[in-house]
Amino acid sequence: MNFASPNGVIATIVNESINDKYCGNKLNLKKETLVFVKNNNQFNNPLTLEKAIENNVDYIGLVIPG
Repeated sequence: MNFASPNGVIATIVNESINDKYCGNKLNLKKETLVFVKNNNQFNNPLTLEKAIENNVDYIGLVIPG
């Protein structure tokens, strides 16, 4: 799996979305998410969106949220 964003900018998590009230009783999931965001090499080195689209034949699918 690769990640891409406009201009290859690393995605951020809005502080409000990591508030415990959104996690309910799934605080372990919150912890896993924060570790992933901090340590995942592909997440922290995203392709540019243009590059991902250019190389679309390399993928089974593309998800472009927004």
